[in-house]
Amino acid sequence: MNKLQAYTGVTKTGTSKIALVLGSTSTEENGIYEILKLLTFSFGSGFETCLPKKLELCSDEQCQNKLTTTITDDVYLKTPSVNAKNYMSSSKLIIKHTTPMVQSIYLQATSHNVSTIINGLAVVCGQETITFDESSASLLNVFLAKKSDTALEISLDKVWTSTHPNQEVEAAKLCPITSFVVCPTESCASKLDTLGELTITNSVLSVDISKSLSQTTYYVSPVTKGGIQSPKAIQI
Repeated sequence: MNKLQAYTGVTKTGTSKIALVLGSTSTEENGIYEILKLLTFSFGSGFETCLPKKLELCSDEQCQNKLTTTITDDVYLKTPSVNAKNYMSSSKLIIKHTTPMVQSIYLQATSHNVSTIINGLAVVCGQETITFDESSASLLNVFLAKKSDTALEISLDKVWTSTHPNQEVEAAKLCPITSFVVCPTESCASKLDTLGELTITNSVLSVDISKSLSQTTYYVSPVTKGGIQSPKAIQI
Protein backbone atom coordinates (compact mmCIF):
# COMPACT_ATOMS: atom_id res chain seq x y z
CA MET A 1 0.00 0.00 0.00
CA ASN A 2 1.34 3.42 -0.87
CA LYS A 3 2.12 5.71 2.06
CA LEU A 4 4.13 8.69 3.11
CA GLN A 5 6.96 7.05 4.98
CA ALA A 6 8.52 9.98 6.86
CA TYR A 7 8.83 13.70 7.26
CA THR A 8 12.30 15.15 7.45
CA GLY A 9 13.38 18.70 8.21
CA VAL A 10 9.89 20.01 8.94
CA THR A 11 7.66 20.60 11.96
CA LYS A 12 4.48 18.58 12.32
CA THR A 13 1.30 20.05 13.75
CA GLY A 14 -0.92 18.25 16.21
CA THR A 15 -2.92 16.84 13.29
CA SER A 16 0.26 15.51 11.64
CA LYS A 17 0.30 18.13 8.91
CA ILE A 18 3.72 19.17 7.78
CA ALA A 19 4.29 22.80 8.75
CA LEU A 20 6.58 25.02 6.71
CA VAL A 21 7.12 28.05 8.92
CA LEU A 22 8.78 31.36 8.04
CA GLY A 23 9.44 34.20 10.44
CA SER A 24 9.41 37.97 10.14
CA THR A 25 8.79 39.24 6.61
CA SER A 26 11.41 41.94 7.18
CA THR A 27 14.29 39.61 8.00
CA GLU A 28 13.97 36.41 5.99
CA GLU A 29 13.96 35.48 2.31
CA ASN A 30 11.34 33.42 0.51
CA GLY A 31 10.99 29.80 1.57
CA ILE A 32 12.26 27.48 -1.17
CA TYR A 33 11.67 23.85 -0.18
CA GLU A 34 13.22 21.06 -2.21
CA ILE A 35 10.68 18.25 -2.16
CA LEU A 36 13.27 15.49 -1.79
CA LYS A 37 14.76 17.20 1.25
CA LEU A 38 11.36 17.64 2.85
CA LEU A 39 9.85 14.23 2.33
CA THR A 40 10.73 10.55 2.04
CA PHE A 41 8.33 8.31 0.12
CA SER A 42 7.68 4.59 0.28
CA PHE A 43 5.32 2.89 -2.17
CA GLY A 44 5.20 -0.53 -0.57
CA SER A 45 7.47 -3.58 -0.54
CA GLY A 46 9.87 -3.70 -3.46
CA PHE A 47 9.42 -0.02 -4.33
CA GLU A 48 11.54 1.56 -1.59
CA THR A 49 13.88 3.24 -4.09
CA CYS A 50 11.13 4.55 -6.34
CA LEU A 51 10.38 8.26 -6.33
CA PRO A 52 7.14 9.95 -7.33
CA LYS A 53 6.96 10.62 -11.06
CA LYS A 54 4.44 13.41 -10.78
CA LEU A 55 3.53 16.10 -8.25
CA GLU A 56 0.24 18.00 -8.30
CA LEU A 57 -1.19 20.71 -6.09
CA CYS A 58 -4.82 20.40 -5.08
CA SER A 59 -7.37 22.71 -3.49
CA ASP A 60 -8.96 20.04 -1.29
CA GLU A 61 -7.91 17.25 1.06
CA GLN A 62 -9.02 14.47 -1.32
CA CYS A 63 -7.30 16.13 -4.30
CA GLN A 64 -10.50 16.05 -6.32
CA ASN A 65 -9.78 19.51 -7.66
CA LYS A 66 -6.33 19.71 -9.22
CA LEU A 67 -4.60 23.04 -9.55
CA THR A 68 -1.96 23.97 -12.11
CA THR A 69 1.15 24.86 -10.13
CA THR A 70 -0.20 27.66 -7.96
CA ILE A 71 -2.22 27.63 -4.73
CA THR A 72 -2.06 31.41 -4.36
CA ASP A 73 0.31 34.04 -5.71
CA ASP A 74 2.39 33.40 -2.57
CA VAL A 75 2.48 29.58 -2.61
CA TYR A 76 3.34 27.62 -5.74
CA LEU A 77 5.09 24.52 -7.08
CA LYS A 78 8.06 24.79 -9.42
CA THR A 79 8.83 21.64 -11.40
CA PRO A 80 10.59 20.70 -14.66
CA SER A 81 8.65 18.83 -17.34
CA VAL A 82 7.06 15.62 -16.04
CA ASN A 83 9.36 13.33 -18.05
CA ALA A 84 12.58 15.11 -17.06
CA LYS A 85 15.21 12.85 -15.43
CA ASN A 86 15.74 15.41 -12.69
CA TYR A 87 12.00 15.83 -12.04
CA MET A 88 12.02 15.17 -8.29
CA SER A 89 15.47 16.56 -7.54
CA SER A 90 14.51 19.85 -9.19
CA SER A 91 10.97 20.10 -7.84
CA LYS A 92 10.51 22.88 -5.30
CA LEU A 93 7.67 24.31 -3.27
CA ILE A 94 7.97 28.09 -3.06
CA ILE A 95 6.47 30.19 -0.28
CA LYS A 96 6.81 33.91 -0.99
CA HIS A 97 7.92 35.76 2.09
CA THR A 98 5.91 38.95 1.62
CA THR A 99 3.00 39.16 4.04
CA PRO A 100 1.92 37.14 7.11
CA MET A 101 -0.34 34.24 6.15
CA VAL A 102 -1.56 30.73 6.89
CA GLN A 103 -2.28 28.59 3.83
CA SER A 104 -3.27 24.91 3.62
CA ILE A 105 -1.24 22.82 1.16
CA TYR A 106 -2.43 19.61 -0.50
CA LEU A 107 0.25 17.94 -2.60
CA GLN A 108 -0.43 14.69 -4.48
CA ALA A 109 2.56 12.52 -5.37
CA THR A 110 2.08 9.73 -7.92
CA SER A 111 4.28 6.79 -8.88
CA HIS A 112 3.51 3.45 -10.56
CA ASN A 113 -0.20 4.31 -10.71
CA VAL A 114 -0.46 4.81 -6.96
CA SER A 115 -0.77 8.15 -5.22
CA THR A 116 -0.48 9.67 -1.80
CA ILE A 117 -1.67 13.07 -0.63
CA ILE A 118 0.53 15.19 1.62
CA ASN A 119 -1.38 17.58 3.84
CA GLY A 120 0.61 20.65 4.83
CA LEU A 121 0.46 24.16 6.17
CA ALA A 122 2.45 27.16 4.91
CA VAL A 123 2.88 29.73 7.65
CA VAL A 124 4.46 33.16 7.48
CA CYS A 125 4.38 34.44 11.06
CA GLY A 126 3.46 38.01 11.89
CA GLN A 127 -0.23 37.80 12.82
CA GLU A 128 0.42 36.93 16.46
CA THR A 129 -0.74 39.12 19.35
CA ILE A 130 1.34 39.76 22.46
CA THR A 131 -0.36 40.15 25.84
CA PHE A 132 1.29 41.77 28.85
CA ASP A 133 0.37 40.49 32.31
CA GLU A 134 -0.53 43.71 34.11
CA SER A 135 -0.19 41.98 37.48
CA SER A 136 3.53 41.66 36.68
CA ALA A 137 4.01 45.38 36.06
CA SER A 138 5.59 45.91 39.48
CA LEU A 139 8.40 43.51 38.52
CA LEU A 140 9.66 46.09 36.04
CA ASN A 141 10.03 48.80 38.70
CA VAL A 142 13.49 47.55 39.60
CA PHE A 143 14.57 50.85 41.21
CA LEU A 144 12.27 49.99 44.13
CA ALA A 145 14.32 46.87 44.92
CA LYS A 146 16.64 46.89 47.90
CA LYS A 147 20.38 46.71 47.33
CA SER A 148 21.72 43.16 47.30
CA ASP A 149 24.83 41.30 46.23
CA THR A 150 22.51 38.79 44.58
CA ALA A 151 21.23 39.82 41.16
CA LEU A 152 17.49 40.34 40.78
CA GLU A 153 16.11 37.85 38.25
CA ILE A 154 12.83 38.25 36.36
CA SER A 155 11.34 35.44 34.27
CA LEU A 156 10.13 37.37 31.24
CA ASP A 157 8.20 34.42 29.77
CA LYS A 158 5.82 34.79 32.70
CA VAL A 159 5.28 38.50 31.93
CA TRP A 160 4.34 38.25 28.23
CA THR A 161 2.42 35.66 26.25
CA SER A 162 1.88 35.37 22.50
CA THR A 163 -1.17 33.98 20.70
CA HIS A 164 -1.91 33.40 17.01
CA PRO A 165 -5.43 33.83 15.54
CA ASN A 166 -5.21 30.53 13.62
CA GLN A 167 -6.13 27.69 15.98
CA GLU A 168 -3.84 25.14 14.35
CA VAL A 169 -0.83 27.46 14.35
CA GLU A 170 -1.54 28.40 17.96
CA ALA A 171 -2.00 24.79 19.11
CA ALA A 172 1.36 23.79 17.60
CA LYS A 173 3.04 27.01 18.82
CA LEU A 174 4.49 27.68 15.37
CA CYS A 175 4.89 31.44 15.89
CA PRO A 176 6.05 31.77 19.52
CA ILE A 177 8.05 34.41 21.39
CA THR A 178 11.63 33.60 20.40
CA SER A 179 13.69 36.24 22.23
CA PHE A 180 13.70 39.32 24.44
CA VAL A 181 15.50 42.61 23.84
CA VAL A 182 16.33 45.79 25.72
CA CYS A 183 15.88 49.10 23.86
CA PRO A 184 16.70 52.74 24.64
CA THR A 185 13.32 54.02 23.39
CA GLU A 186 9.74 52.78 23.37
CA SER A 187 9.73 52.28 19.61
CA CYS A 188 12.43 49.61 20.03
CA ALA A 189 13.78 50.60 16.62
CA SER A 190 17.29 49.93 17.92
CA LYS A 191 18.61 47.48 20.50
CA LEU A 192 21.16 47.97 23.25
CA ASP A 193 24.21 45.74 22.81
CA THR A 194 25.79 46.90 26.08
CA LEU A 195 23.21 46.66 28.81
CA GLY A 196 25.14 47.85 31.87
CA GLU A 197 23.21 46.57 34.90
CA LEU A 198 20.96 44.41 32.72
CA THR A 199 21.64 41.04 31.12
CA ILE A 200 19.20 38.71 29.37
CA THR A 201 19.88 34.99 29.19
CA ASN A 202 17.21 33.08 27.30
CA SER A 203 14.04 34.46 28.93
CA VAL A 204 15.55 35.57 32.24
CA LEU A 205 16.34 39.25 32.85
CA SER A 206 19.06 39.70 35.45
CA VAL A 207 19.62 43.10 37.12
CA ASP A 208 22.72 43.98 39.13
CA ILE A 209 21.36 45.66 42.28
CA SER A 210 24.61 45.58 44.23
CA LYS A 211 25.01 49.36 43.85
CA SER A 212 22.74 52.36 43.80
CA LEU A 213 20.51 52.45 40.76
CA SER A 214 20.20 55.52 38.57
CA GLN A 215 16.44 55.36 37.96
CA THR A 216 17.07 55.18 34.21
CA THR A 217 14.20 54.06 31.98
CA TYR A 218 14.83 51.36 29.39
CA TYR A 219 12.33 49.29 27.43
CA VAL A 220 12.14 45.51 27.46
CA SER A 221 10.26 43.70 24.72
CA PRO A 222 9.53 40.16 23.63
CA VAL A 223 10.06 39.36 19.95
CA THR A 224 7.95 36.71 18.24
CA LYS A 225 9.01 34.55 15.31
CA GLY A 226 7.07 36.98 13.13
CA GLY A 227 9.00 39.96 14.50
CA ILE A 228 6.10 41.32 16.58
CA GLN A 229 7.22 43.34 19.62
CA SER A 230 5.47 44.84 22.66
CA PRO A 231 7.90 47.06 24.63
CA LYS A 232 7.31 47.96 28.26
CA ALA A 233 9.27 50.44 30.37
CA ILE A 234 11.64 49.13 33.00
CA GLN A 235 13.07 51.55 35.56
CA ILE A 236 16.41 50.81 37.16
